[in-house]
This record gives sequence, C-alpha cells and structure tokens, in this order.
Amino acid sequence: ATHDHHDHFRAESVVRALAHNPQAVFLSTPQALARLQALGAAFAPVQGRVRTMDLPTGRRAELSIRGLQVRVTSTGHSGMPAVQNYMYLISSPSGSIFHLGDGAEETAFDPDAFGPEGVDVGFFHYGLLVSAEWLRRISTVVGPRHLIPMHVSANQRRDADVRLRELLRSRNDIHYLRECLASVALARQ
Repeated sequence: ATHDHHDHFRAESVVRALAHNPQAVFLSTPQALARLQALGAAFAPVQGRVRTMDLPTGRRAELSIRGLQVRVTSTGHSGMPAVQNYMYLISSPSGSIFHLGDGAEETAFDPDAFGPEGVDVGFFHYGLLVSAEWLRRISTVVGPRHLIPMHVSANQRRDADVRLRELLRSRNDIHYLRECLASVALARQ
C-alpha cells in the first residue's frame, strides 16, 4: 500500500488477504504498520510477512521480495505532509509497474528514478493525465507503455468520464477501469 488512507489501504482487508495467501508479502509505511498492529491478535499470525521501512521524504530504498525488485521512494502525500506516501517501481523479468499513490507530484518525477526503457504500466491520478503538462512529464520521465487512471471513486466518476473522454478517444495506451473490479489484460510488447 502506498499510504494509510482508506482508498489505498484497509488493515482488516490486508490481514484477511495475508491469512488466505500464505505466500503473500505486504509492504507499506510505518503509519500503515501501526494500523495493522492496532488489530492485535488478528494481526499476530501474519505479522512476519509485513515489511516496512521508515524513509524520510525524498529518500529511496531497494529490496527484493519473492523475485520482484522493488524500488520504494518516499514522496510525502500531496497536500498532506504528515502522511507518509511511498511510490513503488516493481520490476520482474516479465515487466514493470509504477504506482504513484498520492505522491507529491513535485518530488515524484525524478528522471534518475526510471531507466531509459520506461515502465510497462503506470498508475496515476486521472487529474494528472488530463493535464497536458503532467501527461508530457509522465510520458517523458516515467515512459509508461500503458496508463491506468486511478482515484475514480463513485462520486468522481462523472467528472472523470468527462475529463478523460477526449484523451481516451485520441490514445490507445490509457485503460480506464471505470467499473468496480474491472480488469484489463496487458501484453508486454
């Protein structure tokens, strides 16, 4: 989870998922860990598969989890400096995924964080994708082959539909997962 906000993380759901998936590992911020620890006895059986690190804003760490290379960068939360936000670049031989979370955009797009080949899939707030300047930055710095707009809650769907309409008509690399539990299969090119 990128950070401890209900639209990215629910402690009870994480404990349930870890209990039902013995190979799963959960990675997040110390704030999210505190939320898990508050569950007490329910958390105890899975706590050995929870990883966290306390990274100051602007710092980066790399680790390997079950064959995945994970680069974690602490960006701080956009507009909420007290909330820890980690953006993730997850790579494997079969591809790479970048997730911004609710990262402070001004710290998130460090050209040194991404290789010249870019990433396969990038998750970004839909508001960034409809800004010509941010879309240019995302394309230039992160270089995702596929873009997934996020933060489209039920009460934001109408706004997202309108704001993304033209972009979806003009590009085939944006996959708008509009409905709850919607999915898309992406082939590596």
